[in-house]
Amino acid sequence: MYSGIAARALQQCLIQDEAMLRIWHSDDALNVRAHRIEQFPALQVGIEGWQIQTDEAFVQKIVRYRKNRLPKETGGVLVGGFDQQNRIVYFVDVIPSPPDSEEWPTLYIRGKQGLEGAVTQVRERTDGQLQYMGEWHSHPKGHSTEPSTDDRRVLDWLATHAARDGNPPVMLIIGEKDIRIFLGSIDNWVTIRQAKR
Repeated sequence: MYSGIAARALQQCLIQDEAMLRIWHSDDALNVRAHRIEQFPALQVGIEGWQIQTDEAFVQKIVRYRKNRLPKETGGVLVGGFDQQNRIVYFVDVIPSPPDSEEWPTLYIRGKQGLEGAVTQVRERTDGQLQYMGEWHSHPKGHSTEPSTDDRRVLDWLATHAARDGNPPVMLIIGEKDIRIFLGSIDNWVTIRQAKR
């Protein structure tokens, strides 16, 4: 059944200029359902011998979370994976601010309600391929992504926890004009421009 579907899909794919991504799923009665997955342009930047890879969907999601919570700051956790051998950091998704977080116009303290379960669910659904990567938060209108004293403390805290797995600590700050990713230390960062709104 799936061989026939794959053969037909390959024929359709060969006559199109753009890529196609679909997943087919069958139920107990052998009814087949196709799931079309929207594709977004990939983003890749280098920092300190590592490649950071993500896509516009990831960027747009963070931009949307920030915009929806303005004038307050918001944040959450990063979801993705580390490829130690090839020195690649993959950003796949974010988990938004837990309901017990403190969000203020110039301060954000991430809560933890439901967070452990959400991270565990991601890990289980992806068979351990995706995991907790680090922290992200927003800065308010009129502020850059320059890290505050509190941001420096968060990255130091992340460094102690990331070291257990041999991964560099990761923190992301989104501001009005850009997204800054810190990898390893507060002095090692790279900027990704925001997607068009």
